[in-house]
Amino acid sequence: MFSVPNSFSKLLGEGTDEVERLISRGACISWSPKNLASSFLMWCIKWMVKNTKYRLFVSYSDPMAKELGTIYQACNFYYLGQRKVKEYKYINPYTGKYVSDRFFRQKTAYKKYAKELGIEWGKDWNHKTGMNWENMPEGIEKILRDCSKRKQAESIKIEVPSKHKYALVLGRSKKETERLKREFLKLNKIYPYPKTRGE
Repeated sequence: MFSVPNSFSKLLGEGTDEVERLISRGACISWSPKNLASSFLMWCIKWMVKNTKYRLFVSYSDPMAKELGTIYQACNFYYLGQRKVKEYKYINPYTGKYVSDRFFRQKTAYKKYAKELGIEWGKDWNHKTGMNWENMPEGIEKILRDCSKRKQAESIKIEVPSKHKYALVLGRSKKETERLKREFLKLNKIYPYPKTRGE
């Protein structure tokens, strides 16, 4: 699944936001044929290049999940190192598992808060991508948002290893690909692929 990055990278300078997509989800069954994941990923990227304006594809691998980005390495992505910003996870107060800060603002979390607070959930509060705040009675949104902030503040916060970052540039023609690669390499430092999995 390709999605819009949370923040655009400027990996291709000005206008990167016009051509960039984040590889946000991918999965293969454990018994799939060898190389299916990398072959299918490249098929999808080539389809995107042929049928859309997108030319830059960014992805991450998570050392906490013992990921190296093996598929991206197999597809000859550029390795841009680990992100420079400090990253944190929280202990989910309901399951004890690691979650990002986004968990506290998801519809499923808001439903849990409402249940705890004795607020009956309105069916028209649901939106397929989130919440229909405007359909809530006055004051309910503030109560739920305040609860979200409180739950996050009360949860154990842990600094975690930064994610590995990869990028691939691809044009519709060999000439366009070469131009994009030149531009990319002029603006970015490339590192050797990591080989050691996280503990």
